[in-house]
Amino acid sequence: MQIPSSPSGKHTRQIALKQIDLKFEFFELATEDTISGLIENLKVDEEKLTRLSRRMPEIEEQDYYSLDQEDRELIDEYSELYMNIDYTKEYLLSLVEMKIVYLFKSLVVLMKRIIQIAYPKSNTKDFFQWDNMKALFKSKVSKLQIWMDIVNVCNYGR
Repeated sequence: MQIPSSPSGKHTRQIALKQIDLKFEFFELATEDTISGLIENLKVDEEKLTRLSRRMPEIEEQDYYSLDQEDRELIDEYSELYMNIDYTKEYLLSLVEMKIVYLFKSLVVLMKRIIQIAYPKSNTKDFFQWDNMKALFKSKVSKLQIWMDIVNVCNYGR
């Protein structure tokens, strides 16, 4: 969004700044039930695995095919639970990683909006790369001036 620079440009930018909606929780809200369900399933499976593991040492050293049907079923259930726990932990880890990516992307979007408001003539299309954002900052008078510009826009009308 390009903000027009006019006599009321500073006021227009201030209004635009106030309209920025900091919504960093969208991903978390969308995945909250899934994560809670995975954590609950993980707890249940870990409790079952603990109970089964108490019986495992008795049959662990024997050949699988020499075991009776009940012991083979116990080993199969143990193996399935072990794999489910491992998969569930991996799914949870991937969701946490996605949260981090989402927060980073949200920060980039927010920074782009603030820069668009503070410097309306700036091209922010390439700001997904931090180096491009740093180049903009270096092209300005000084780092202090950049922050003063942003603070002035933020404090206008307070």
